[in-house]
Amino acid sequence: MVGRSAGAGRELLRALTRGGTSWSGFEPATLRPLALELALPGLVEEDLDVLDEFQEEALLDEVMDAAAVRGGPFAELVRGPGFRAGVRGAVAALELAGVRVERLAANPVMETSKRDFLARVLRRYRTRVREEGRVGLAGILGRASHALGDGAPLRWDRILLLPGLSLRGASGQLVRALLARGAHPLGSEPLVGRTSPPSLLWHSEGEAGPFSAVLGGAFREESPPGEHEAGAPTRPEAAASEGGGPSPLSFGSDAFDESLQDLPLFAAADPLQQRPPPPPPPPPELTLFAAGGAEAELLEVLRRVLASGFGWGDVEIVTPDPAAYGAVLQGLTERLGIPATFAVGLPVERTLPGRAIAAYLDWLREGFPADGLRILLARGDLRAPRPWNEISPGRLARTLRGLRIGWGRGRYMPALDRAVLRARARVEEAQDQEARVRLDRELQATLGLRALVHGLLDSLPERSPGTGSAETPIAPSRVAIGLRRLLDLLQVEGEVDETARDRLRRILDRVEAHLQRPAPLGVALATLEDHLAIRVPAPRAEGRAPWVSDAGSLHLSDLEHGGLSGRPLTFIVGLDSGRFPGAPLQDPLLLDRERRTLSADLPTVSDRIEESGFAFAALLARLRGRVSLSYSVWDAASARNLMPSPVLLRAFRWSRGDPGAGFEALRESLGQPVSRIPRQGGAVDAEDIWLGSLASDQGFYAGAGSVRRAFPWLDRGRTARDAWNPGEPPSHFTGLVDGRSEAVQRTLDSPFSPTRLEALGSCPLRFFLGSVLRLRAPEDPEYLPDRWLDPRDRGSLLHRVYELLVQAARDEALAPDSPEMASRADEILTRAVSEFTGRVPPPSMAVRDREAEDLRTDVECFLVHLASTAAQEPDRQWTALEAGFGSDDEEVLLDVGELAIKLRGRPDRVDRVGSGELVVVDYKTGRAGSLWTTATGTWREGRRLQHLIYSRGAAHVLGASVQRVEYHFPTRKGEGRVIGFRSEELQEGVDLLATLLDGARSGAFVPTDDAGDCRYCDFGPICRVRPGRYDDPRSPAADFGKAAMEAEFPEMAWLARVRAWEKK
Repeated sequence: MVGRSAGAGRELLRALTRGGTSWSGFEPATLRPLALELALPGLVEEDLDVLDEFQEEALLDEVMDAAAVRGGPFAELVRGPGFRAGVRGAVAALELAGVRVERLAANPVMETSKRDFLARVLRRYRTRVREEGRVGLAGILGRASHALGDGAPLRWDRILLLPGLSLRGASGQLVRALLARGAHPLGSEPLVGRTSPPSLLWHSEGEAGPFSAVLGGAFREESPPGEHEAGAPTRPEAAASEGGGPSPLSFGSDAFDESLQDLPLFAAADPLQQRPPPPPPPPPELTLFAAGGAEAELLEVLRRVLASGFGWGDVEIVTPDPAAYGAVLQGLTERLGIPATFAVGLPVERTLPGRAIAAYLDWLREGFPADGLRILLARGDLRAPRPWNEISPGRLARTLRGLRIGWGRGRYMPALDRAVLRARARVEEAQDQEARVRLDRELQATLGLRALVHGLLDSLPERSPGTGSAETPIAPSRVAIGLRRLLDLLQVEGEVDETARDRLRRILDRVEAHLQRPAPLGVALATLEDHLAIRVPAPRAEGRAPWVSDAGSLHLSDLEHGGLSGRPLTFIVGLDSGRFPGAPLQDPLLLDRERRTLSADLPTVSDRIEESGFAFAALLARLRGRVSLSYSVWDAASARNLMPSPVLLRAFRWSRGDPGAGFEALRESLGQPVSRIPRQGGAVDAEDIWLGSLASDQGFYAGAGSVRRAFPWLDRGRTARDAWNPGEPPSHFTGLVDGRSEAVQRTLDSPFSPTRLEALGSCPLRFFLGSVLRLRAPEDPEYLPDRWLDPRDRGSLLHRVYELLVQAARDEALAPDSPEMASRADEILTRAVSEFTGRVPPPSMAVRDREAEDLRTDVECFLVHLASTAAQEPDRQWTALEAGFGSDDEEVLLDVGELAIKLRGRPDRVDRVGSGELVVVDYKTGRAGSLWTTATGTWREGRRLQHLIYSRGAAHVLGASVQRVEYHFPTRKGEGRVIGFRSEELQEGVDLLATLLDGARSGAFVPTDDAGDCRYCDFGPICRVRPGRYDDPRSPAADFGKAAMEAEFPEMAWLARVRAWEKK
């Protein structure tokens, strides 16, 4: 039984069994295995090997490389995986059509360079195949045709040819040779008003089905109920959808039964033949509907099935997009416990191995970002190899994050080796058994992570993303080795995932054996992705797709196999114009006008459209019972409206008996698209019942209140969200806590740095999150192709360089503007850049070198700045560098009202002037912008407190009074500005601190009233801060704080006093 797919034959046999007919001796097959069996004796005699798809791809890759050596416009294109795939498709089409090289080389309408390139490729390919004693698909089909013509013996009593086989090229020659040897073409229902394309094997038998005229152009007048002739099509009211596709097979129909009734292939004595015939299908009915999305569309299908009284085993869903609709249906059926089978299986990316492989290939493509590997671990998809396989993936993910690797293959193993040494040292230094056990767990997690990463990286080259530089070529076979190791490390559970892993392993074995041509990494990855884009059965099944339907299970099929299961309820979904008929494009390597001049056996776009339209008409013709067509009006993925397929309009015209009806009439008939809220009856789950009970034609009956009463945790979340509405009073949702709590008291008793106090003055909520709750933002290096250091890292590097430069100038008595100092500056900067390169991975050395030059400019500005300040105050001495205070060994206390708070800080520099007084210096590596104008005053509404803390700390440590505190801006952007504050200006700062700490002791950690405070806050994601116009942040928390301040709520009073401190 030969068809376009073996699944078509298997579905036919299942349909026969369901119809009460017993059978034996049938063997479903396709042309390729049949041809191989027929050609095998000749292949053995000639000592020829058969090319499989991997061997053929490897051979064509070599042929294309050789053909591109001559240069020309295709020399660069041939590097791309998409172009190579296009050439392979063109060669396959030319081979199957039997186009001679001479005819191709002399084609008058083809562009010269393209014609010459394709002719070279085709000639070299055929020469290599012949010289190496191999044969491809076209050769196998041709040899099978010749074997049949020469009277080769057949091991089958009868060969049945299913409708829809191609009559083009080598395939058509074999079909005609089979017919000449007595093969029997099976019949199919007539299509009213349509003739079959000459490129398809088609034989009509029997009476037309109830829907044979839907796409045939013939319209009958509406008849009253009961006046239809037997077998005549009915025309019920319509609703909505689209469709399209291949496969004019006809299973379970009267025509098919007549085709088989005289064949001696049935076991007449089988008891199955004695059972009563199956119940007749329900009366023919065609309906249409529109839905708001794919999920809503499939939910409506399930509702209609439940309302119909039929079982799941009576339903088939057909779609032109089985990948998208299959994924949605799988999620729904798994959630609802509905048994389902999938004719073309599930996309492998719906399985754990498929997801892991996609993530792994992205990891390689993007330059080995640690975040990509961490997500794989955090999801629980990977485990460490033995003996560390019991360590939780979450612990491995946390260990990896702590290493701050960033990206780049070459950074992983050195970082892990250092981490292992540190972890071992900590275990050895542990003072007690409890600490030793805890530290040993950390060591084992690091060792397990090291073993896992080593296995994944061992077969791969270094890659520097975003450099534009040449990469080390790599063969797909080498990447396949890493993928096999990845599959071994997956925590696979369930039959579908196990099947996916088994099949992926078999493909990787073939890739490893044959695809060994080195190529740029992107090409190698694209090649692998193409081969690994398989579909797997759900549940587990063996053999090749498509897989047959199971009794009692809802069945999803594509257009080629739709209707073969012979079920009484059929839903054709996804019939928007983009999915059917779609917009077929011409092959740029073999345009339609070029195909016409080369061979009639090369199909054009118009040929494909004609065949797919005929196939869809044949699909409708073989359906019985109730049929529904539908489409989704909205595509959420692309956020766009979808238009109905012309098929829906034709079906609407047929159902109304109005050949002039247009799309507007169709839309009016369809009405509002169905949605997640059911319209009436047929609820699929409790949520449907609940939503249906709340809904009316006008909307929800007290919907929000009902939802909140039904879901108390959701109600608490909505209450929390509502508490942030501007105008609401502050509450425990917006920062009010018990100031007497242990966490608040512990915070007030710990040392205060300038950063912590300025956080309290800027935004009390930020202080609460960072100091009371002790939250920390993850320090994940961010990959930006054109930036190395973020402002914080850049400032840290410059601060370190400035400290070492001043130390060198002081200790070695070097003048800031001397050549010796310039040389030392270059040396210190080079060392610092090298150190930070190991700490923060650059996207490329070119980017790092560019930023290093900018840093060099800032260092030169710093030397000029040093020389300038030295010239202005010759008696000024650099007394202390990084003069820290408030360590555990020596507390620095400051009396603030009723409190004595501990201070901690580290000024960049402390100088001593001629009077013996101190000048505290802090470097700022940004620009002296609007935040440093005189309008901001001394305290900037409580946001500037560093000068006060540093003056008190330096005086305590060095035992001298502080004359002033200076902020230096010694960079190109800072223009060497110096902004100073004299001690007498800082006297009232203690009272300001007292007000701040009183607010903290009250527990009123309210949000700021200015969104500008949110611009660089680490906790922006918690407060839902988003970028606004002109880079001004949009902060719901700041909006709340501002409204609460204006409303003069008492909880905001202390912060209001701080903001007005200098306005008194």
